[in-house]
Amino acid sequence: MKRILVPITFSRASRNSLRHAVSLYKEAELTLLHTYPVQKYNRKYHFGKEKYTIGIHKKLIKYYYSHTEEPSDNTIYLAQAGSASNIVDKISHRYDLMLMSRKTHPSKRYGYFSDKKLFVTTKAHCPVLIMPITNTPFQFENCNHIWHIKRGETESEIVAK
Repeated sequence: MKRILVPITFSRASRNSLRHAVSLYKEAELTLLHTYPVQKYNRKYHFGKEKYTIGIHKKLIKYYYSHTEEPSDNTIYLAQAGSASNIVDKISHRYDLMLMSRKTHPSKRYGYFSDKKLFVTTKAHCPVLIMPITNTPFQFENCNHIWHIKRGETESEIVAK
């Protein structure tokens, strides 16, 4: 495994994706991607006079270090304006794997896939691994809660540890 793309929304699901990516693929180069609206009035965070891209970049770095027990220097932080699906469509061909997590339903204990998350996976040009939200370290053995969306015939080897 060489390069993994991890979309980050600063949510519990993103925290889970990051934790799994770091624990499963210790030697891989991780790219944390956060996309944000082009229009300023739609943006969720405020960074004062600092440019939004720089503020998000710093937020990604802080997020990585606060949710990773053993930080690596093999991490790239991308903050880009535009829709997540369009950006994944443009850059995912550079990666060996994209790793995401299901969201947790607010009123129930099961995971689900949002329409946006599913649409982003259709735009990916690399295999997509969708992880369950768990508090325990994930093991590939005896797993029936993981989704692997293949983009080719040889991708099972890429996902296998």
